Amino acid sequence: MNTQNTNRNPNPDQYKRDWAYAARALSKGEAPEKVVQAMAAFRKDLPDPQKYAETTVTKIQQFLEVQAELRPNDAAPQADAPKRADLKRTLKQVSDLDYARHLYEDGKAKNAIIESLHTDRKTDPTYALVVATEAELRLFAERDLNYAVRAQGRREGNDQIVAKIAEYRQGKIDNPQQYAQAVVDAADRTREAERGPSVNPAIEQRIQSAHEQYRRDLQFAVFQLENTPRDQLRLEITERRPERAYDSPSFRLHGQPDPSYAVAVVQQAEKVRELADKGRSLEQVLDAAQHQFTGHVREALNAREAIKPRSEVIDRISQGAPAQEFYARAVVNQAESIREQQREMSVRPEMARAAVEQLRTAPEQTPSRVAATVER
Repeated sequence: MNTQNTNRNPNPDQYKRDWAYAARALSKGEAPEKVVQAMAAFRKDLPDPQKYAETTVTKIQQFLEVQAELRPNDAAPQADAPKRADLKRTLKQVSDLDYARHLYEDGKAKNAIIESLHTDRKTDPTYALVVATEAELRLFAERDLNYAVRAQGRREGNDQIVAKIAEYRQGKIDNPQQYAQAVVDAADRTREAERGPSVNPAIEQRIQSAHEQYRRDLQFAVFQLENTPRDQLRLEITERRPERAYDSPSFRLHGQPDPSYAVAVVQQAEKVRELADKGRSLEQVLDAAQHQFTGHVREALNAREAIKPRSEVIDRISQGAPAQEFYARAVVNQAESIREQQREMSVRPEMARAAVEQLRTAPEQTPSRVAATVER
């Protein structure tokens, strides 16, 4: 529930504290009138504390009522848990699909993915073909859904969007017209579901967090280099940020931790010390390095959103210099982590999957119905 009340209270943090107090008091059975009285007496800093207290307590009562209604009915039969074998099989399929999706996003061709599933994941060739085909279709649907949502935001007509998607996917999937219609239907539902708070602020918060974290690690490494060997310092950076080694495509796909972040931080720290020894202000150099890292993360995010292969983005950021490869890999790993977190927060992957399922269950259109759909 949105707990901001900017009309009556310009301090959202205080409003949250008021909300928490009233929710606890009402949950313990205190009379709403008593809670209103106590809150109004406490919030005399407001123009109309009585009105503020009454409005806030009324909202909290409604919220608690909804919470109570959400609780399961004790008389309702308990749902059976899935059988362990079924659960294990489902989780393996999900894992294999995610593995294939990452390979597609890295620019791998379908045949190469089938081979990787067979050799690296030890899957049956027939099963590998099914997984690769399903992952490809879901990836198409996610990308086309994103396009459809953007096009609808530009006020393009649904018929026009359907025609463009069908034309673009012609020859790549069966029944492109039905597929395109299913995607646009999912886009309608997605826009409705996303009418709440945007996830963009959360993305900005993650970028800012990475921005500040890199600065702290870089500064730590600069001072540690004075009396710590380079190899030991890399291990210390890894201990500080183990998620950087594990939250990477290398680990997700092959189980191999990626040391790029620790290596990049130490390399950059050595360069910072070198410039500081030449008379540059340490704070100025750290600021420049911090903003360069953030700029490269944004660049990598945009490039990956534009479906640029991971290897191409690494080459662009490193500018082909082998010494810069660890830094470039660390940047792209950070961008990938933010993209994955964004994807986990979004309803779009499931909406895209629903479009695929809708396509499978829809009856095939006759040529006359297809023509009528295009004309509409």
